[in-house]
Amino acid sequence: MRTKSKLAYFAGLIDGDGTICISVAYEGTKQQVTKPYMSIGCTTPEICKWAAKHFGGSQFQYERPDPKHKDVYHWKIASNEALTEIVSQIRPYLLIKRPQADILLEHLALGRKACPEERLRLAKAIQHANQNHNDYPPFKRNLSRQEANAYIAGLIDSEGSLKINPSTRSLQPKIEIPNTNANLIAWLHTHTQGRQYLKEYENPNHSDLHTWVLYDKKEIEKFLLSILPYIVLKREHALLVLQGVRTPNKDREPIYLKLQSIQNSRKSTQTTNTLDTSQEVKIESAPA
Repeated sequence: MRTKSKLAYFAGLIDGDGTICISVAYEGTKQQVTKPYMSIGCTTPEICKWAAKHFGGSQFQYERPDPKHKDVYHWKIASNEALTEIVSQIRPYLLIKRPQADILLEHLALGRKACPEERLRLAKAIQHANQNHNDYPPFKRNLSRQEANAYIAGLIDSEGSLKINPSTRSLQPKIEIPNTNANLIAWLHTHTQGRQYLKEYENPNHSDLHTWVLYDKKEIEKFLLSILPYIVLKREHALLVLQGVRTPNKDREPIYLKLQSIQNSRKSTQTTNTLDTSQEVKIESAPA
């Protein structure tokens, strides 16, 4: 059963590392054919395995010849029936890619009708939405706290970083989520503590980068406790950072080294967390 929390988490993955698209291919020499699909691409296989387990679809791996670059793992679903069901279910939780979801559903609603011109129009519309997502106004989202936390956990697993940074005087815990979509970072800022930063690029081929950052130890602890029941890929990272904020600076080095070891590894620890909110994860809360 796909709970609301599981759908919200998956929407966070799609908004972070996912693609909702309609590709255009040629059959023969003249006929153009549109093919709707949804996919996830990342450098660790666990997210793709999780998506396939809970939402179906296929997985494949792109092996890079240069050992300096990590292999890329993909999850993809292209069945019209499955796409209609899944995209309809996660649409209420999407923030960045809701326009693409609406266009995809409009395309899928055409069924077996030929209408090639309409299909091509929708393919171009979804391409424009993918390339110009900041042109769309933010959506009003009425998520419960549980759903919002699950969505943010999806963002953390897809794009977020959980760190303990060395500095001249301390080992500083830090959480951040970067994204080129300003609406997403603004939404995060309204639902959590933290700061927003903007990195502007002079090169028009590079989108400006918006980043949400959390530094304060108490706020980091509060944030991690809220997402731990839902996080999948970076659960061990989260537990180490939580341990770090609860440990005096002079004793953080072993935690820092262990976190560095995990982050530098090409393999990520597999977790059995399945976002079943009927089985709450018991993490000791901060003392009053």
